[in-house]
Parts: sequence; structure tokens; C-alpha cells
Amino acid sequence: MKVDANFRRRAVADEDVRRLNSTIVSRLSKIDGIFRVDDVARRVVFDQGTGESAEANLSPCLIQGIRGGISYASRRLGAIRDHGTSDDFIRLELDLDLIDYLWFVADVFPAVVEAFEAYRSTTETDEDQMVDDFEKIIELSRLEKKDILSRDGVFRIQSVNYFDDILCRRAFGIGSKEVVARLEGHVYVVREIGDGVFFITSDKPVAGPETLIIDEKIKRILAGK
Repeated sequence: MKVDANFRRRAVADEDVRRLNSTIVSRLSKIDGIFRVDDVARRVVFDQGTGESAEANLSPCLIQGIRGGISYASRRLGAIRDHGTSDDFIRLELDLDLIDYLWFVADVFPAVVEAFEAYRSTTETDEDQMVDDFEKIIELSRLEKKDILSRDGVFRIQSVNYFDDILCRRAFGIGSKEVVARLEGHVYVVREIGDGVFFITSDKPVAGPETLIIDEKIKRILAGK
């Protein structure tokens, strides 16, 4: 089974992207078990790009069963705004035939959240559902004039999720501490990480109709119903 793990970080205008990349790669290199080489900082290839974006390819250094990299938003003057177009990304593609799911989501996922200083992170297991959701998100964002895909809302609760306090307040109308309190006893894992909430809905990846059932359940709990 293939799973995508996506991590989004709010870009800051005055950051030096090359220096930021070195810091992030250094932090990631300390996560146990995901890299197959010791000198990660030297081996990761960073592409500064032309100023609109930059990226770092992590795949040559990652263990078998994990591929991915980091993409950085444009830091051009005036380009940064409170919108998902100003997000930095880490995207990791997981092959669950080669790596242990629970090890990744319980140990590695939250460590990447902290290393990357992400404000939202999820796993995605159902490509067809993702395509269907994307079309609905675009229409809803247009109608509500909100960035529902990233900074203003949560359209779909996934198998594994991290939302910082700002996103919790925008998406659910409550802070991350209250999200933790409401979810305790209703999900497989829930705990605070930094200024946000990390939770796993079940001990296995969820796809198909079960995704919709869990999504509805979690949103009902967060709404206090």
C-alpha cells in the first residue's frame, strides 16, 4: 500500500532559504531510522532555483520504502502572504510493504512535524478521494473566500493529522488544547505537540468509505455534538 505524508510550514519573508534548508535537514537527520546514510547534510542536494521556489531532494538519503523532498515557497519581495501559496512543503511517499506503518506515524511523523515547524500535516491514503475532495475544496474556497485547502480550514480528517493552534481556531473555532480534550478516548492517539494537536484516528491506514465515517465522527466531536 502507498501512503503520502504531507507537511506544510508557513514561509517567512526574511528567511534565507539556503540557511533554512540546512537547519531543517540537520533536524531531520536526527530522526532515528529514516536515513540510510550518516552524512545527510552533505548528501542532500539543494536547488536554489530562480527565486520563485527552491527544493531539496531527500530521496537518495532515505531508507528503502520512503521517498520525498522539501519545496520552499518564493521569498521574493511581496510574495509572502497568509495563504497556502506561501507554504513550504515536505512530501514523503511511503511504501507500506517495506516500512512499518505504526512506527512511521507514531514516531517519525510527529518528529518531522517538530523538525519542520509545520502548522498542518496529514497522511493521505486514497488517491480517488483526494481528487474528489480537491474539486469540492476549490468550489467551497471560492464561495466562502477562504483558503480551505491549507490555512483557513480542514476539509477532511485523515488517518494521521497535526494542526497548530491557529489552524484549529480557524477551522474548528476552538484552540488546540480543547481539540486534545475533546478527542481523548475517541481516537487511537492524541497529544499536544508544540502549540498544536497530533492525533491518529486508528492503528491502521484508513481509506475508502471508512475515511468518510471517521471524518464525520471527528468533526461531530469537535463541534461538541
